[in-house]
Amino acid sequence: MKKKIVFIVLFASFFTIGKSQLKDVTFTLSPMIEHTWWNDNLTIDNSTFWGGRVGFGFGPMFEVRGYYQRSLDVQATLRSIDWKVTDDWAEKMVGSHVDMQRYGGELKLNLIKNRIFSPYFTVGGGVQRFTYQLPSKEDPLALLDIKEEQLFGALGLGAKFRLSDRLDFTLEAKNNFFNVSDQSYYLNPNYVLKEDENNRLHNWAAVASLDFYLGGMKADDDELSRAYARLFSDGFSGMKFVLEPGGVYVDFHDTSLLTDQYFLGASAGIDFSSLVGIRAFYYQATEEPGKPSLDLGKNLAMYGGNLIARLNQPRGVTPYLLLGAGYMNVKEGYVVRGNLPAPPSSLFAMGGAGLEIPLSRYMALHGSVNALFSPERGTDAAEVLNPSQVKTSLMYQAGLRFNLGKAVDTDIAYREVTQRAVHEEREYSNEQINQLRAEYQEQIAMLNAELDSVTQAQDYTRAAEIMREREAVDYSLQHLDTSLADGSTLVRMTEDDLNRLVNDVIRETRRSAYDYYTSQAAVVEPSRELTDRLDDLERKLDRNFVQMSQAGQATTPSTTTVISDRTTATRDIAPRGDAVSPGRVEGRFFKLNRLSVFTGLGFGDMTAWNVGGRGYLQIGDTELDFVPEFYVGMGDKNGLGLSGNVVYNFLQSDSFVRPYVGLGLGIFHGKNVHYGTNVIIGADIQFLGGNLFADYSCRKWFKQNQLAVGYRFVF
Repeated sequence: MKKKIVFIVLFASFFTIGKSQLKDVTFTLSPMIEHTWWNDNLTIDNSTFWGGRVGFGFGPMFEVRGYYQRSLDVQATLRSIDWKVTDDWAEKMVGSHVDMQRYGGELKLNLIKNRIFSPYFTVGGGVQRFTYQLPSKEDPLALLDIKEEQLFGALGLGAKFRLSDRLDFTLEAKNNFFNVSDQSYYLNPNYVLKEDENNRLHNWAAVASLDFYLGGMKADDDELSRAYARLFSDGFSGMKFVLEPGGVYVDFHDTSLLTDQYFLGASAGIDFSSLVGIRAFYYQATEEPGKPSLDLGKNLAMYGGNLIARLNQPRGVTPYLLLGAGYMNVKEGYVVRGNLPAPPSSLFAMGGAGLEIPLSRYMALHGSVNALFSPERGTDAAEVLNPSQVKTSLMYQAGLRFNLGKAVDTDIAYREVTQRAVHEEREYSNEQINQLRAEYQEQIAMLNAELDSVTQAQDYTRAAEIMREREAVDYSLQHLDTSLADGSTLVRMTEDDLNRLVNDVIRETRRSAYDYYTSQAAVVEPSRELTDRLDDLERKLDRNFVQMSQAGQATTPSTTTVISDRTTATRDIAPRGDAVSPGRVEGRFFKLNRLSVFTGLGFGDMTAWNVGGRGYLQIGDTELDFVPEFYVGMGDKNGLGLSGNVVYNFLQSDSFVRPYVGLGLGIFHGKNVHYGTNVIIGADIQFLGGNLFADYSCRKWFKQNQLAVGYRFVF
């Protein structure tokens, strides 16, 4: 019975552990044990592995981990070394000890946030190495050391149980799969290799581990703290859309028939948080292999998707990891080394690291180095057996990163928290006062009933006492009403007092939050000045309640408010009569406040259809914008254009259409690459919170021209 009670107490305490979880980047360390049930077509005994995992956690939902495993005591019945040249090879099976090692990596996605129990999903892969001994063909008494390596993939579904803020216990069901061939000595003699289909074997395993989390900070429990955390991370209140025009250079491996190549293109995607995002990319090879150019070829392109995981909050130069996959599309017209036939298109995996350099909240430079893993010539990606069949190329990537999202507003968040606190305190005060009045009303009713009773009994002595008690209560209630009406008797908090207090708290909270999120200290103590102000406010409220309790109760119920309402919110209002362009701000020399996409017809020395984008950086407090422009031209000859322009906006408060003109310099796509001036004339109208616009561009004095329409996002 005692054991049952102890078990119930431990079980209940396990499920009452706090639900807080770590945010930011954490380092993970996990000892693990795994038991594998091998496929029936293998002659290996079911095996137990021990090992560990190390990696990074990017917030509470996503982790990247590498792992190493080694088998305990594994026995197998293997084919003899000359089994392929004998008719009775199935009878020539040799018992042997097998040593197995695995190393690889995986991605982990938690499916539920901030829970004691949370399911998760994993996907990964790596290399497994078999080491065993077989008798020599020439001398059966001599043993030969055989080493075999295979690539494997893995999918897993598990559950983690939170033991503390920095410790999880996990259980996982995993499926490890790999290809086999006639070179595998541990195949079952009855297994028949498939010629036209894959020879992939699946093996189930159970995994248990303890996951330790180092670094990071506890997740914030209130909206104000979360708002300041976002302010001092990437400055956005939620997910953001990301556009990344740029270039790529691929140094193909020596055995590849592809020539080292420059690519131009872009990627676009979503950042789910300040740490993790996904991208889809497309890059087209330039016309001449090995030479940088804005002229695009037609016979080679690469596209796919990747994941970005930042190793720190993007407050400065930020390193990040990059993992993904794609497709190298090679067309028949591609000219390869030695004028051989074009190699087939193929899949590739990629992984690497990069650096991000913020220029502002909305724009950053980025560059990365990636390894491209592709199957060797003549091998299908689904049929790869071992690492020697995978060739590695290097990809160098650089470009601009434009972030489009809603900026966090900590002032709004703080006002909401303050107003909520004031409202709750007001409601509590009203409840206390009304409860006090209700109690006194009940007491007066009881005195009146007793007075009627003693009067009927002609007990005039007791009646006089009751009347004196009622007069005392009436006096107290009159004094209460007088105190509530007279600000000199009751200490009240005026609107000005509240405004000053809120401004002081906002300034102090900003300073404390800055110290907290830049130094990552565990605790930030408030200043002595703020503590004294809050203590003084508490003493004022206490005196209010004491005076009201001593004063008594009013004869009629009413609603009393100790802290008066703020009737207006603080906001910036433009002076009357001034025309203000949407998105324009004051007080900064450069401010990226708009992004646009456009499409249109390009004509001149050649005709093409152009698709591109522009960024708008307001110059000081003027109506001038610096507008970088990037576009892709698609026609008989594909190419790119890039320019920098200064645009002046003609603002008219009563005008439906607002014109603008611009002048700049750039490099433009045409029959030949053009370098020169760019003149822009156009107009826009407000539409759905942004602007619809149409304009004409004259490039290098009519060598190339463009008629374009587009939409401008304002933020």
